[in-house]
Amino acid sequence: MNAYQAFPSSKPDMTEEHDAEPVGRQVLATALDLIMKFTQMLIDDPIDIEVRDERLLPAAKDTMIHCFALILMAETRPEWRKAYYKTGVQLSYFWPDLGQDRLRLPGHVFGNALDIGKSPDELRSALLPDASEIRAFSNAFSRVKDEHDRIAGIFDRSIESLLAVLEHD
Repeated sequence: MNAYQAFPSSKPDMTEEHDAEPVGRQVLATALDLIMKFTQMLIDDPIDIEVRDERLLPAAKDTMIHCFALILMAETRPEWRKAYYKTGVQLSYFWPDLGQDRLRLPGHVFGNALDIGKSPDELRSALLPDASEIRAFSNAFSRVKDEHDRIAGIFDRSIESLLAVLEHD
């Protein structure tokens, strides 16, 4: 089973004391709808060692981050928060203006690198045609960790806000 298939599909559990007004409920429902579209995208097309263009997202990346942050502030079940969190940080693999839907390391690179029978010069010449593609991938992929950490920080603050409210009740 794909990890995303166990993803929650119902609305966040909000206690009566923290129940949102009708507009708040609508905002949460819209956020959850966008999250479910993103989750379905990951089920249908899991992220590999790649970066993808933001335009593939169901909404702008910042909007998606805010959707996850809102849901994380409302979801009181720890196991569901964990699922939302893990799914939301996958947004770190989406970047603006890639110039194509996704950038991947050319598949034959690993095969060439592991080809013990080739000399270093043969390996270099085999990789040379892909040098610009490899550089583009490396430049884009090198930003993923910092973006992951930035998004995780936003999500951590959302969860901290929820837990502070729950502690005072």
